[in-house]
Amino acid sequence: MDRRGFLFGSAAALALALAGCTPEPPAPTRSTSPTPTRTPTPGEVPVPAGLQRSKWSRNPFFRGAFSYPGVGSDRGDRERLGRPIDERVFFAGEATSLDAPGSVQGALDSAVRASDALLEISGAGERVLVVGAGIAGLAAARILTSAGHRVVLIEASERIGGRIRSEGDDDWPVPAELGAAFLGPTATSFDALLGGFGVRTRAFRPAPLFRGVDGERLDYDDVGVRAIERALSWSEDVSIDLSVEAALERSGAAEAATAEPGGGMWLAHAATAGLGLATGAAPKSVSAHQAANRLVPGASFGLGGDELRRVTGSFQAQLAEAAGDLNVLTGSVVQRIAHDEDGVRVRLDSGESLSGDRIVVTVPVGVLKSDAMRFSPPLPLAHASAIARIGMGHVEMCWLRFDERSWDSGHENVWTAVGGDDPFAIWLDYGAITGDPVLAGISVAGSAETVAAMDDGELVDAARASLAPFMG
Repeated sequence: MDRRGFLFGSAAALALALAGCTPEPPAPTRSTSPTPTRTPTPGEVPVPAGLQRSKWSRNPFFRGAFSYPGVGSDRGDRERLGRPIDERVFFAGEATSLDAPGSVQGALDSAVRASDALLEISGAGERVLVVGAGIAGLAAARILTSAGHRVVLIEASERIGGRIRSEGDDDWPVPAELGAAFLGPTATSFDALLGGFGVRTRAFRPAPLFRGVDGERLDYDDVGVRAIERALSWSEDVSIDLSVEAALERSGAAEAATAEPGGGMWLAHAATAGLGLATGAAPKSVSAHQAANRLVPGASFGLGGDELRRVTGSFQAQLAEAAGDLNVLTGSVVQRIAHDEDGVRVRLDSGESLSGDRIVVTVPVGVLKSDAMRFSPPLPLAHASAIARIGMGHVEMCWLRFDERSWDSGHENVWTAVGGDDPFAIWLDYGAITGDPVLAGISVAGSAETVAAMDDGELVDAARASLAPFMG
């Protein structure tokens, strides 16, 4: 099994590292008597001087953060979704990746696959339409342009980057990455394509800090991760697919975990900061079979010795610079894609029509699930069924900029509160090394949808309450 296969989301590497490792130092231990500290109140958390936030779940051009394996899905669904239709319509995007769905790597690899398939059957100098200017669309457009095709890249929003979005003015010491920002272990083709985009990265080592809701420091306990591993292992011997939640219950893993001291809160932590952050979904929605098939036995959702990388500078700006020589139509919402033996035709929301010889569709599976984009003739049953079974996860980012660092986290750069009902799965202290007064909170699954519906004031209040245990 490929350990990269379980990295469904851009933040998944952090999720898995957080769920499967402890702060360093100390080494993993169990704690039944945590050392109490004074509990700060939300009023003691400074009021941030700046806020940047995502709303992926409420954006009609995305309808979520990234795909995950829904109950009843199988590995073949992604392959079926990526199949060309009548040598005219091609699909790319992270949802079509077999080895790294939900990741930048998966999106890039899918672009290579779709482009290669198109180049095998196309003539010289064809006109190719590419829908979606995210990482997959940009990569496909570059590959096809380099091969001599006349490419038109069509993007619904007013910007390039897709689910890669960087915000922040000169007051921000670092760009606020509201989408993909962390990269896991990568293949050679991945590095080559990123290098072609001019994307710069640096090594990142997660150093987690665990606290209870009252502010006490907790030593990591892997009882929750062990319960999920046991449930997934049990599910492999069950003929029908179940949700991870059902597998936890029917295998007895949940009952065994909650019988241990503190086991209930650590199981909830593993489900949220581990599985939830990796899939953007609750355990009741994720396929146990698919999760089991993509988890390295004994890895405890961790990355072992593999190095993580964080994008430096504005990820979106670097991609936009790389797209400078492409023919890009922004603010152009595709409503209908038709094809026949003569070629393809696209109708935009403006009423304008575009035609070409072939088309590469890279929109998120959340959009394909809606009726916002129609196909004529309708998609084959294999494609439609795959779209129905592949889920769209929800992950939202909340970046806060403060006037100064009023906290001292030492080297610990990933914070998580264990127990309680915190809408933020983890907080990232970007200044743990650089000294910058910037924190980024990540919400997942149902909490992400709740956070996305908040106005800015409500979000700041929720964030300050969430940060209180870490500000003592």
